[in-house]
Amino acid sequence: MKKTHFKTLLLLLLGIFLQNCRKDQSKHYITTGSLDHLPIAMDEFISLTPLGAVSPPSHVFPNDHMGFYYVKDIKPVTIYSPGNLQLAEIRLSVYNPGAANETLDYSLTFGVNGENTLIFGHISSLSPKLMQALSNNATCEEYSAGTTMVKSCIKKVSMQIQSGEVIGKSNLVPGQLALDMGMYVNNSGVSPLDYFNATIKAQLETRLMGPPNTQYDGVLRTEEPLAGEIYQDLVGALQGRWYKKDAPKFPESPHIAFIKDYIKPSELRMSFGTSVPLFGPGVYKFDQMMSGEINRVYKDVKADGKIYCYDPLYLSYDPAFPAQGTFPNNSFIVQLQDNKTLLLEKRDCNCSEQQPYQFTANKLTFVRY
Repeated sequence: MKKTHFKTLLLLLLGIFLQNCRKDQSKHYITTGSLDHLPIAMDEFISLTPLGAVSPPSHVFPNDHMGFYYVKDIKPVTIYSPGNLQLAEIRLSVYNPGAANETLDYSLTFGVNGENTLIFGHISSLSPKLMQALSNNATCEEYSAGTTMVKSCIKKVSMQIQSGEVIGKSNLVPGQLALDMGMYVNNSGVSPLDYFNATIKAQLETRLMGPPNTQYDGVLRTEEPLAGEIYQDLVGALQGRWYKKDAPKFPESPHIAFIKDYIKPSELRMSFGTSVPLFGPGVYKFDQMMSGEINRVYKDVKADGKIYCYDPLYLSYDPAFPAQGTFPNNSFIVQLQDNKTLLLEKRDCNCSEQQPYQFTANKLTFVRY
C-alpha cells in the first residue's frame, strides 16, 4: 500500500473516531459526581432510607433502592431531574384498574444504551412533556401481584432532560409515602449518592434515617457504608438471602433473609416471607451470641454438622405497626447442609428446651443460587 493511501486511511479512521467521540459527548451519561441537583427540595422530605431496608412480604431481601419520605403536609411535592440526563423509559402502573380502590403511579428510567441507569419510582403525576411522550404508542400488559391486579404501560423514549427540570409531582396517592430512587451498574444496585456531586451528597447523607413513625424515626445511620448495603451474602455462612426450594425467585414472599439492620448494621435481623409458620411475614431481632448454638451471629453458622437455634424477637418496620415484642415458647432451628442448602424448622418451645435439636418431617428447605 502506498504511503499516501495509508495516510488517507488513517485520517479517515481518525475522523470517524472523533465523530463518534463528539456523538458520545452529546449524550448525558451518568458518572460518579455528575448529578448536580436535588431530586426533592430539602424542606419537602423528612428522611432518605438507606439501601438494605426490608418490608416483608413484598421486600424480604434488602432493598436495592432508597426512599425519600415526604413531609406529610406538603402536597404536591415537586420532583426535579437531578442532572442533565437522557430519559430512556416511562412506565405507568395502574393498581386494581377499574375498581373502587384503583390507584396509579409512574416511574422514570434514565440512562444511555444500558450504561449506568437511574430510576425514580412512585411518582404521582408527570410533567406535561413526559405525559405527552407516554401517550404515544405505549405497550401495556396486565398481571397479578398477589391479590392486586396491575396494568403496566411502558414507553421507550430517547429524550434529553435538563438538570433542575420539573419531571413530576408526588405525595398525591394515598399510601404512597415515599419516592423511590435506585442506581444500577450492569443491572446491579449501587449507591445513588456516589453519583451526586460532593455538595449534594453531603446534604443527602444528613437525612439517612428510617421512615417517620417507626422505631428509627429521626435515627441517623452513622456506620459505614453510610448509604447502606444491598448484597450481604457470605459464602459458606448463614448470612444473606435464601430462596424457598422449588419456588420462583420472584416474588420474594416465599423466601427468607438473615441480614444486617439497615440503620444499625452491627445489629442482625431476620426477614421472613410467608413460608415459616407464625414467623412470617415479619422482621425479627435476637440477642446475638458469639459462641454456642443458640442465637449465634450469622457469620459463624456454617456447614459444620451442627444445628443452631434462634429465639426471635418481633421487630416491625411498618410505619402503621411500630410495636415489637416476643414470641414465648417459639423458636426455630437451622442447619447448613452445604454452602447452598439450608434446613429450617419452627419449634413450639424456646431454644433452651427439647435438646438435642432434631429436625422432623416439618422442616423447610431453602437454597442459594
